[in-house]
Amino acid sequence: MIKGPSAQPLSPHTTVFTSRAAAAMTSGVIISAGEALLIDPGVLPDEIEAIAEFVAAPDASVTALLLTHHHWDHILGTGRWPAARRIAHPSFEAWLVHSDEPLETAAPTLYAEYGFALPSTFAPLPITDHLDDGATLTVGELSGQLVYLPGHAGDALGLWLPAERTLFSSDMLDPLELPMPMQHVDLHLTSLARIESLVAARQVKTVVPGHGLVLHGAAVIRAQIASDRTYLQALRTIAHDALARGEDFEAAWPRFGVMPYFGKGEPERDQEHRLNAAVTLERLRG
Repeated sequence: MIKGPSAQPLSPHTTVFTSRAAAAMTSGVIISAGEALLIDPGVLPDEIEAIAEFVAAPDASVTALLLTHHHWDHILGTGRWPAARRIAHPSFEAWLVHSDEPLETAAPTLYAEYGFALPSTFAPLPITDHLDDGATLTVGELSGQLVYLPGHAGDALGLWLPAERTLFSSDMLDPLELPMPMQHVDLHLTSLARIESLVAARQVKTVVPGHGLVLHGAAVIRAQIASDRTYLQALRTIAHDALARGEDFEAAWPRFGVMPYFGKGEPERDQEHRLNAAVTLERLRG
């Protein structure tokens, strides 16, 4: 019996699988007219197999994989479907080469923690289709549009499904973690505004972040955007002040440290906040 991830149907065509690992990473499955598109299929071997079994049940063929960005936990499933198109942003490879958490070390550590050895399909397969903002993806009778959402990652692509008013938002708007502006805080804020505009136009009513819980309804999505924006703007303000004073990170940290933020006092959130403060200061310093 494959244990697998939890599955949450969003519509007759769209299902979200949530991993028990990698900060509850989500994978999307979109099935229409015998074709299937998988979004970041993962993470653990039994979870990848559970997704494969789910797709096989209605006798659908996996025709494409969308890798929303280069981070190692989002790219582990490519080897399971070698015949499928592998879609990513044009800058995917450049970011992957310079990743702060190389796949070769991060994945074995995670797998060992859950009692798995590396499968033979461990190495991610090369990207076959480099697509950018506005490109259309078709799955059977459904069409979606790619949305470039930089800030957390420079190659981040979301997928908007107009017919379902659903946005797979890459690693944006995770309600269980702090926003992580690993690329640049200003770009992260710009991407939040873009998602907000889709919600305001009633084009999105459901957001599937790359980790954590699905956000249902405009009010819930707006609240998460507001929470993330407030946090990121406070980070940016303190970082600009530190640069104006000529301070290094340790000198500025006391002001970062007293900031309010989601989950303050929890070791993981505190660690995320310290990393965010350091990265934001570094990026704004240029």
